[in-house]
Amino acid sequence: MAVYYGVLTVLALGAGILCWSGLSRWKSILFGFAALLLLGGLAAFRYAVGYDYTHIYVPLYFQTLRDDLSILGSVHEPGFMLLEKLLLFFTPNYQALFIATSFLIYGLTFYYYWKFSPNICLSILIFLLLGQYYSSMNFVRQSMAVAITLFAVPFLQKRRLAAYLLIILLAALFHKSALIMIPFYFINLIPVSWYTLPVYTLVTAVAYLLSGKVVAFVTRFWYSGYGEPDGEVISAFPFPFTISMAIAFALLFGGYKRLRSLNRSYYIYVNYAFFALFFVLMGTRIAILDRFSSYFDAILPVALPLLIQEPEDSKAAEDASPALLPHTRLSLRSSILLGGILIWGAAFHQYVLMKDNHAVVPYRCIFNQPVYQEYTEGLKDDPIGAWEKLLIHWAAGEIDILPEQLLAVPEDPA
Repeated sequence: MAVYYGVLTVLALGAGILCWSGLSRWKSILFGFAALLLLGGLAAFRYAVGYDYTHIYVPLYFQTLRDDLSILGSVHEPGFMLLEKLLLFFTPNYQALFIATSFLIYGLTFYYYWKFSPNICLSILIFLLLGQYYSSMNFVRQSMAVAITLFAVPFLQKRRLAAYLLIILLAALFHKSALIMIPFYFINLIPVSWYTLPVYTLVTAVAYLLSGKVVAFVTRFWYSGYGEPDGEVISAFPFPFTISMAIAFALLFGGYKRLRSLNRSYYIYVNYAFFALFFVLMGTRIAILDRFSSYFDAILPVALPLLIQEPEDSKAAEDASPALLPHTRLSLRSSILLGGILIWGAAFHQYVLMKDNHAVVPYRCIFNQPVYQEYTEGLKDDPIGAWEKLLIHWAAGEIDILPEQLLAVPEDPA
């Protein structure tokens, strides 16, 4: 936990210094690049951090090497399998997968922040505080899909369906759950406002009551492993996550007029906050449904800083990227709002790490792990043998994981 707080402290201090002196275009690039190196490096060189690290991704890399799995012949998405094939062309070391995916996820995400957020420093801090960084070290394929779907949002705002669909289909090559964003193109045409909120609320209540039957039906055909008695479908997600998303929605819904004054299409951010809350709430009944919230809460690090944007910048916002808006001093209202967001984020961040739903605590690094060092040495002479020794070490208790999960890829991976 200390490692994560150390990184958060460094980024917060850097953000404070840059924002105090006036956040220019080049300072934004500098901060984004530094954050990419720091957060990307931390995730790239992790060791057995995140449930799916050892449950899915290490066994999958091994099986692809050993059995020469085809891109289209795997239960995993073809885009991800193509990435694995490319990496295996260069090295049998599974860590290459985490290096590549980490810098892809955060590179795409931070570029989007730089292009569309009024303050990339605050966006990256919110990304950390809301726990999105930690979930990305567990749900690797889905996090890649989420990072890609971010780039569909501008096309949704401009009502460009074809471009939107192309991006969603690209994201689905890494995790097919991204396909849920196709119907939400049309749903998002209806703003969440005081007039429509009662209807959205009623639909949410009905969906909550019927969610068990719907998921039971769907898992008969798709992700059937989640329908087992001990599957993730049966469990429920903790309510504090719902409370956090409710705060985010309340802030954005309360700032609806301000967002519309900056740009009329920014109502989309209110919609996304509502649907993030919707799926997190569904997760309190059936945990797997919470996973869909990632496609919507990913926009919060861009949306929340817009609430702090001063009104005098609204005219510029209509014709320019928010990242290029002129720097202004914060009013008392904006300062209080910023303080509230950071306090809420800090409290939720502590809860996320204490709850540790993604198994990211404690942080381990490959550079001080004897078993990993033995594995890399063995790769030079006998790649398959090195893999088998690694799995034996883990199955013997070196890593808390069941042997059968190491020796075979699950039929229905997350």
